[in-house]
Amino acid sequence: MKKSIFTIGLCLFTIYCFSQVQKVPIVSEGVGLNAYLYQADGSGLKPTIIWCHGNPGSEVKGESEFGKEMAKRGFNFFRFNYRGLWGTDGEYTPGTCQKDLKNILDFFYNEKNSSIYNVDTTRIIVAGYSHGSNVTIVSAMYDERIKAFICLGLADFSYLSRESFNPDNAGMRKFNHEVKDGIWGDANWGQGKYARDYDKYIFDIMFNNYKYDFVAQAERLKDKRMFFVIGMNDVVVPIENHFFPLYRRLKEMKHENFKFEITDSNHSFKNLFENGDFAEMITKWINEK
Repeated sequence: MKKSIFTIGLCLFTIYCFSQVQKVPIVSEGVGLNAYLYQADGSGLKPTIIWCHGNPGSEVKGESEFGKEMAKRGFNFFRFNYRGLWGTDGEYTPGTCQKDLKNILDFFYNEKNSSIYNVDTTRIIVAGYSHGSNVTIVSAMYDERIKAFICLGLADFSYLSRESFNPDNAGMRKFNHEVKDGIWGDANWGQGKYARDYDKYIFDIMFNNYKYDFVAQAERLKDKRMFFVIGMNDVVVPIENHFFPLYRRLKEMKHENFKFEITDSNHSFKNLFENGDFAEMITKWINEK
């Protein structure tokens, strides 16, 4: 009898654990996204973090220690691959990534879906790393539903584009070629389907430079709650070029609802994830009144 009770309990526990991670059927302009939700512990509607990964990221599956950690802390945690990456059809540009995020917000703001997935639509937080930080902040400038967001390793694509044409900045042109060769060259981002057209990615940034310039467009952030986590040793998106110009503009605007942490990290932020500091930082920030 005891053995039967134990077996039943173990089965229920297993079902409960696996039920915490769900594949979410989100379609973005005809493309089914590779997407998973790590549901928060406990019942009722929960604050929800939408995570925008870096470039090219990795194939999203129902396995994420960070997602599980945030679920334990009481947050739904949503991860997805942008279209055009890791076996997903479609083009991959900053603009299509922004549209993917918009369609994800459309999905979760739908009353039926928010009920199914226990999403508190008054507490949706968009968070992004590197390339994903740009998707996050640019989307926040043009989507009033994004009221709070987090940027890890803030990347200003408008700066990268402008400096590529600076005749005195050969280092930036070298950096861009290394990125092109390293990411688009022989990359195989999942099942032979990946972002094949580097030119479209770059042309998107060039032709939308002013739209994507979050220093020039800082007024659009005046009602947003923001948290930036920056790496002092980040040489990919150095603090001097990618964060400080925005910081100074926000201070000039007397924006009082943004916070930042400058950490002893490089662009990987591996130390923050391994020791749990990043999870603790964003948990504290989200829960602040």
